[in-house]
Amino acid sequence: SVGRRVVRPRNRGSDLRGLTSTRKHHPSPNRMTRPTEAIAAYHAAMAAGRTPEAISAARAADAASHKELNALRAQPDNAECFDCTARKPGWAALPHGIYLCIDCAQVHRHLGRHISQVKAINTGTYLWMPYELAVMRAIGNARAARAYRNAPPKPEAGAPPEGER
Repeated sequence: SVGRRVVRPRNRGSDLRGLTSTRKHHPSPNRMTRPTEAIAAYHAAMAAGRTPEAISAARAADAASHKELNALRAQPDNAECFDCTARKPGWAALPHGIYLCIDCAQVHRHLGRHISQVKAINTGTYLWMPYELAVMRAIGNARAARAYRNAPPKPEAGAPPEGER
C-alpha cells in the first residue's frame, strides 16, 4: 500500500490540540485520559530513555499489555486501519495513537521513527512501555479521525499507489 495518505491536522482546534506540549509534570500513564498528557509523557519518556527497571516492569506486564492492546483494537472504532479500509489492524503508530494494517505500517515506518514509530500489537514481538499504552488508550482511531477530519478520503485496502492509478 505504498502511496497511502499521511496528513497532519489542518484544524488547530482539533481534539489533539497541544500535541507538542512540554509540561513539566507528567501524570502516571495509567491515570491519563487526555491525549495531550499522554503524548507529552510519551515524548518525555522517549527523551529520557528506557531504564533497566522500566524495561523489567514492562516485561513483567507484557502479557497484560498485549491483552489490553488487542481489546482496544477490537473496539469498533479501532477495528479498521486508520489509513485504509483493511479490517483488524495488527500494528500501531506512536505517538499518533492509531491502529494500522501491515501495509500502512510500512508506509509509516518509511517516514522515520522521529515522525512515526510503528509496533506490532498482536504478535508479542514488541515490548510495550506504560507511556506507549497510555497513548493508545487516550487516542485511538476515532479521536484521531476527528483531528484529521479534513484529510482526503481513505483508499481501499490493497489499492495501488497513487502514482500507479
